[in-house]
Amino acid sequence: MPRSGKSGGEKPSKSPNAPHSPKEARAAKGTGWYPPRVILAPADRSEVSKIALVHAAAFARAFDARLRVLHVAELPPVLPVPEDGSGAVITEGWLPYDVLREQAEAEVARIIASIPELAELSPEAVVRTGVPADEILLEIEEAGCDMAVLATHGRSRLTRFLLGSVAEKVTLSAPCPVLSIRPGTPAASEKTAAKGKPAGRAPVARPRRILVPTDLSETSFGALAPAVAIAERFDGEVSLLAVLEDPLDHPEIDWKERAGITAEEMKSRMAEATRSELRARVEELGLAARVNRLEVGFGRPAATLVERAEAEGVELIVIASRGRGAVSRAILGSVARDVVRHASCPVLTIR
Repeated sequence: MPRSGKSGGEKPSKSPNAPHSPKEARAAKGTGWYPPRVILAPADRSEVSKIALVHAAAFARAFDARLRVLHVAELPPVLPVPEDGSGAVITEGWLPYDVLREQAEAEVARIIASIPELAELSPEAVVRTGVPADEILLEIEEAGCDMAVLATHGRSRLTRFLLGSVAEKVTLSAPCPVLSIRPGTPAASEKTAAKGKPAGRAPVARPRRILVPTDLSETSFGALAPAVAIAERFDGEVSLLAVLEDPLDHPEIDWKERAGITAEEMKSRMAEATRSELRARVEELGLAARVNRLEVGFGRPAATLVERAEAEGVELIVIASRGRGAVSRAILGSVARDVVRHASCPVLTIR
C-alpha cells in the first residue's frame, strides 16, 4: 500500500537518503543540480500522466530517490452571494470537504496501483486541495523536493490540473529541475522496448540519447553535469549542441567586403571555432570523457533544437533556462519554454 501524506502536515526531511557523495557534489558545484533525493510526480488518470509516472519511477529507482505522488483536488467554484445577503453561499458541484478528500485519496491510490513500476517503489501518496499549480509549487517547497516530473497536458474528472498552462507555470517557477512529458512520449526507447517486457507491465523509461543545448554562456553549461549524471545512471550518451545564428540568413550583409570571405566560409569558420570552444569548456569541467559528441547547428534556437532532437532520436533534452548568449541567446527562458512545448521527447529544465 502506498504511504499517505497530507498537506499542511509534518514536513518531510529534505535528505531522506544518504548524503550526496563528494564526487556528486563536485560535479554539481555551481550548476544548481544535485542527484535527486525527493522526486515529486503530480498525477491524474490521463494516459500522458501515467507515462510521466513511469518516467518518475525510473528516475527514482536510478537515483535511489524517494518518490511522492501528488493528486490535487480542485475545490468547486463559489458563486456570488446575492446582494441582499439572503441565502447561503452556493457552489456548483459542491461536496463536503471530507468526501472530496476521501475521493481524492482513493483516486491516487488507484493510480499508483495501476502502474506496477510505480507501486513496487511504495511511493508516498499525497493529496492537496486548491489551485493546482500553486499546490504543486507549495508541495515542492514544503516537502523539499529536488526534482519534479509532470505531464504537460492531461485531465481527470477530479483534478484537471495537468493542463499545459499549469505545467508551464510549474516549470518556469519551480526552484528545482522539472522533467516535462508531452502526450505521445514513449515510456521507453526503441532499444529498451526491443528487449521485451513481461506481459501486463509498461516498459520502464530509460533515456539513452541525451542532448544538452548551449549558447556558450556559463549558465547554459550548467545543464551538462546533470546530463552526464543521468547518462551514467541509464548507460546513456551525451551530445553537446551549440546553436548559432546562420550567416546565410543575412543576405543584406556583404561578408566578402566585411570579412574577406563568403557567407559559407564564415559559417564554416564559426562552426570550427565553436567546436573548439566546446571542447575546451568540456575539458575545463572535467567531463570530456563522458561527453560523446560536440555538435554545432545554425538557425533559430528552439526550432533547431527540436528538429535536431527529432532527427537524431534524442530521448531526453537537458536545458538550462537562464542562459545568455551574444550570438543566439539560445537558452533564455523563452527558448526553454518553446523547447518544452514542442519537443517530442522529455525535457529536463535546469534553473
